[in-house]
Amino acid sequence: MLRRIAAFIIAVGLPLSSLYAQPVVLKTNWKIDAEPTSFTNIPWFSPGDNGVRYCAYNPKTDHVLVVSRTNVTGGLTGPNADIIILDAATGAKIGKMPFDPAIIKGQDPFVLLNIKCAADGVIYAGNLVQSATTFPFKLYRWENETAAPTLAFESIQWSDRYGDALAVIGEANQTMIYVSGSVDQKFINILTTSNGIDFEWTDMLEIPPAYASLGIASTAPGGTLWVNNGYITYYTPVTLLAPDGGVLGKIPYEVADDHTSGITYFTYENREYIMVFSGEMLPQKGYLLDVTDGPESAKVIAETPPMGSNTNEMGLGDIAYDSKRNAVILLCTNNQIASFDLSSALTTKVEAERRITVPDRMALYPNYPNPFNPTTTIEFSLSEAAQVSLKIYTLMGSEVVELIDEKLAAGVHKVGWNAENLPNGVYLYVLEADGYKDARKAILMK
Repeated sequence: MLRRIAAFIIAVGLPLSSLYAQPVVLKTNWKIDAEPTSFTNIPWFSPGDNGVRYCAYNPKTDHVLVVSRTNVTGGLTGPNADIIILDAATGAKIGKMPFDPAIIKGQDPFVLLNIKCAADGVIYAGNLVQSATTFPFKLYRWENETAAPTLAFESIQWSDRYGDALAVIGEANQTMIYVSGSVDQKFINILTTSNGIDFEWTDMLEIPPAYASLGIASTAPGGTLWVNNGYITYYTPVTLLAPDGGVLGKIPYEVADDHTSGITYFTYENREYIMVFSGEMLPQKGYLLDVTDGPESAKVIAETPPMGSNTNEMGLGDIAYDSKRNAVILLCTNNQIASFDLSSALTTKVEAERRITVPDRMALYPNYPNPFNPTTTIEFSLSEAAQVSLKIYTLMGSEVVELIDEKLAAGVHKVGWNAENLPNGVYLYVLEADGYKDARKAILMK
């Protein structure tokens, strides 16, 4: 019934979110529309060929990277692909990353499909394989945007389809990579590295079939995973998975379409957010959700303007978070790639929910911004006066600094942390207050 209601609303030109409080419409920073090929124009982004599906934001260069198989030698399923470099501030095309056919080879059907960046600016891209028992899934690595590619991983024991869903988190030898595929894939494979260059298969998470077909977003290395699936004929909700693959919760269909593609996760002030893309039916849009209180309590707080009406029969799209300007890069296959400003939506939400009374519970909130460079703010609430300890640790358990060691009054407290003299990486901040103890992860990304 909900699907029929939603289909009717979309058919008459109202977004699914019209069922609820009207979300903020995000401001467009810049956009690039797909262009048809002609005698005088050979674009890298065209309507109708599904040749551009995935993008990434590089925090080191402030660039957007897009895999394109449009108008390359050999065609969409040939041995070549381009990785287009765009200026994240303006959308202007800067150039292409190196492609070496002697290293990047073997397609079934696509030699390159998905692309993601690590916190240290290292770039990873993978092929798409219909059956990993016949053609191995391959992951390639670029040290930077001008470096030659290397083969970082090649599967030898996988089966079924892989490459549609790819997530990268962490950096150097703490980098973790998650890989899954569309159709009814029921596994997420985890790749880790001891040297930051070569990867090995270290774990396989069993998940409900098709739940991570077209989107994985990790909240922290080894942490929970947000997943979604926009593949035609399979309808699965936006879901939060435990680190072992178990289902922690699902966002109700009436809040977020169960046919979404692409997903990104980030924190801002004391809130947690995801963004997803809905492209199965018109209008094709991205939706920003506040998920601080868990999947079942998720709320749509913003949406993008419509991103085009060209055919996107598989509902494909991808999203990357631009941490420098608090924006999202959203790719709508066959239609548009654009940058959207999040500041108005997040400022409105944060100010509306600012805590002005004594909290009713002890709580440690996500630091903001996160990732950060080099300063961030840690916020926590005390329901009563307490002796408080707030310490920073490495993931190996070594204490870095003690930010607070004193008795504090009930209320909301904030403390800044400057990590200017520390290396990039993931750190734990641990709060203890009269028997209460909690920890969260902060990602330093210079």
